[in-house]
Amino acid sequence: MAHSLRWLGPDERMLLRERRVIGCEQVSGSVWSLSVRSRLADVTDRPLEVRSPAASGRVGAGYGGFFWRGPAVPGATVLSPAGTGVEPVHGHSAEWVAVAVADWTMVFAPGDADTARDRWFVRARDYLGVGSSVAWDAPLVLQPGEEIARHVVTLIADGALNADSAAELVAESGRGPAADSVATDSVATDGVADHGLLAADRPVLGGTPGFHSLPVA
Repeated sequence: MAHSLRWLGPDERMLLRERRVIGCEQVSGSVWSLSVRSRLADVTDRPLEVRSPAASGRVGAGYGGFFWRGPAVPGATVLSPAGTGVEPVHGHSAEWVAVAVADWTMVFAPGDADTARDRWFVRARDYLGVGSSVAWDAPLVLQPGEEIARHVVTLIADGALNADSAAELVAESGRGPAADSVATDSVATDGVADHGLLAADRPVLGGTPGFHSLPVA
């Protein structure tokens, strides 16, 4: 799915223009991936600040950007290359973050180098939450005409993975910052315009008639 979105202020004037591309694909018999790309541009004549609660003084509340809010599941385990639990990864950059329960595991990975530099917001108390923060402890300031682009890939697997199997899944599936440099060739889309999408985001024919899938770079 490719969306062209407008962000409006209280006065209905446009502040940001966004190009958002969401794609999914089967990775294996028990794993599928969800890719979310977003490109935001300041279309005003002044700088715009993107803030998180932490950037406004609430320490540790650095969410703002891609954010997944899951259910309140007892016994969930948070995994990352930094160790087990929320504390080792919350507020830090990491190659991936996973949340595992008895029946499923979700592994979140940055899809490009810019996203890989962002810090993770991770919560396992009251509800499950994983976010890739664009403004952890300081506002992100966009100048007029300036853009910010982010890409997060989530791998959804059956069963509870451990840290080794989560890392192996990210490596074997080819997700992560290194994969972002791979672009597919332009595709003839049978009347579906590419609307200026990158080659890796253009619709690919196939599947149910009337629907088009998007490759995940």
